[in-house]
Amino acid sequence: MVFVFSNIIRIGNIIVIGPIMAILIVQCMISAVTGFLVFRIIYLWRGLLREAWNVWLLYVLILGFSPWVSIPYSDAMGLIFPALILYLYVSARKGKYFCVKVFLLAAVSVFAYKIKPQLLILFIALLIVLILKLIKGGIAEKKAVIKGIGCGIGGIVFMMWAVSVVTGSVDIATDDEAVFSPAHYIMMGLNPVTNGGYLEEDVYFSHVQPEDERVKANLQVAHERIEEYGASGMSEHLLKKMLTNYADGTWAWGAEGGFYSKVFEDKNQWISPFLKSIYYYDGSRYGFFLSYSQTMWMLLLAGCFLTFLFRGKKIEGVVLVMMLSVVGLSLFEMIFEARARYLYCYVPIYILLAYTGLENLWGKLQRRKRNV
Repeated sequence: MVFVFSNIIRIGNIIVIGPIMAILIVQCMISAVTGFLVFRIIYLWRGLLREAWNVWLLYVLILGFSPWVSIPYSDAMGLIFPALILYLYVSARKGKYFCVKVFLLAAVSVFAYKIKPQLLILFIALLIVLILKLIKGGIAEKKAVIKGIGCGIGGIVFMMWAVSVVTGSVDIATDDEAVFSPAHYIMMGLNPVTNGGYLEEDVYFSHVQPEDERVKANLQVAHERIEEYGASGMSEHLLKKMLTNYADGTWAWGAEGGFYSKVFEDKNQWISPFLKSIYYYDGSRYGFFLSYSQTMWMLLLAGCFLTFLFRGKKIEGVVLVMMLSVVGLSLFEMIFEARARYLYCYVPIYILLAYTGLENLWGKLQRRKRNV
């Protein structure tokens, strides 16, 4: 992230647009390209231009109005990766340039993991589907999977080497003794104060532990918290974490960090106050923004549920990959730190999955209408 941001800032300084604006322009471009990828995924997969435009419109209505693109952070930078990985998978199934696309898919997955760890979940879902095909598929499918694994390993090795070269070129001294392990985030995910969310006291606790005892101390606290909860208490805690993750259609906009710590003067007399009235918590239109965001998010979740409901006996590979990635992301959030904005990067997947369910429902209604 330091390497990516520092080079964007360097280019921004050259063309005199300022460091923050340079990053935001790139994030807006990423959001636009992600919308295009969502369009292409549906078109390549289902072959109907009507459906591609419908999905793109859904993307614009949901992510096109999200203010998260204006925050220079890994969430907005990571938005493109799930869509890009899925696009490469759908495109590779067509057979043309198969090895190149699988190589890129694996390389992009490794790079995505370095931007935000949970972005690797989609790649893991792909591996699960490929393993199932290797076990149950025909001879042709098994040959394609074996060939893909070889190309994928090449992509992984290449990107790991490239990342090591890139991070080595960044002139920053890191403190290895300050590293927090996954055990810290498991411990924090069990805290009752913020329902498994970020807790500064837990960060301080891990910080003061000696490096060689930190993991043991984190696991000890995690064990104590599980014992204190008991079976019913743990169930209630996990329910609260699920609501923390999924009950906010704005993906926790304004709920953390230094939001509104400094309110800048309006740069003009129309667009600045208008946008502030929508996206600032004390704005006159903020309630509309909340209601709109929540309605669209509930629509997406309902569509995802319909996809699970109308999945049929044999689930198509693309749908299964998306289902597994959503389940995997939910489990990730339940085990580690809970945060609604951690879902933001995967919203393109939720859109594709939800559209599949809504389209299946529409098809069933049309068939029933014809039968009647």
